[in-house]
Amino acid sequence: MDEIHLLNRWNSDFYNPAVLCFTETWLNPEIHRDNTIYIPGFQTFRSDRIEETSGKTKGGGLCLYINNSWSQDITIIYKFCDENLRVFTHQLQAILLST
Repeated sequence: MDEIHLLNRWNSDFYNPAVLCFTETWLNPEIHRDNTIYIPGFQTFRSDRIEETSGKTKGGGLCLYINNSWSQDITIIYKFCDENLRVFTHQLQAILLST
């Protein structure tokens, strides 16, 4: 996470992205929304692997970060997980800034 914080702040190729999406996060319900996975200025949406529905105990998981300056009106539409597929669908309204 420290590297992501630094890239987001100082690397021009990575500066101020609208959305960050990570797969194979290995996050689980015991890892809460604390400083471990927090990125300042972003809302965090997770879809952790659940052993009961996926049949697997390790790996998997999705984590989506959406920049607060890009959208704050975000709704999780659908989540699905089984042994072969994970679906994580969101609806959001981008903020239009006039120039």
